[in-house]
Amino acid sequence: MIALENQEISNRMLAKGVRALVDGNDAGFVRASLERDTLITSQRHESARSILQSWGDTAPAMGMIGTLIGLVLLLAKLEEDPAGIGAGMSTALITTLYGAILANGALIPMAQKLENHAKREALNNELIVEGVVFIQKAVIRDYLLIYCPHFWHQKLIGNDKQRLPNLT
Repeated sequence: MIALENQEISNRMLAKGVRALVDGNDAGFVRASLERDTLITSQRHESARSILQSWGDTAPAMGMIGTLIGLVLLLAKLEEDPAGIGAGMSTALITTLYGAILANGALIPMAQKLENHAKREALNNELIVEGVVFIQKAVIRDYLLIYCPHFWHQKLIGNDKQRLPNLT
């Protein structure tokens, strides 16, 4: 544990866990603290994602409302300027295009990207929680390998032929 005390750790979650270990907290407290942080982060990401998704769902309807308003204004001026129908119609219809582009080109993809990022971060944080608790319990690296995809095992353990423990 003392070797971890002076380490520079860039990941906030890992740094908090290691700091809690170095301070002498027990595994239960460290796990609960890190899991609470993970939950709060996930809730914050879900809140932002749902806002972007709802804006993306609403943008095409707002575009259609803009088109309807434009058509009403166009029809109101029809007697005054019949030659301006084409220009007025194109202006009215462009709001539908803007709504569709805003929804499908920006808002919905941003919501999906945030959701994917949140899932990756939650998985990473879960691995950090388990790793920090394993460090505190002085559990060997093989237990951590269980959380890694199989194709990483050779890369991580090299030519060491130790078998992974059976935890079932």
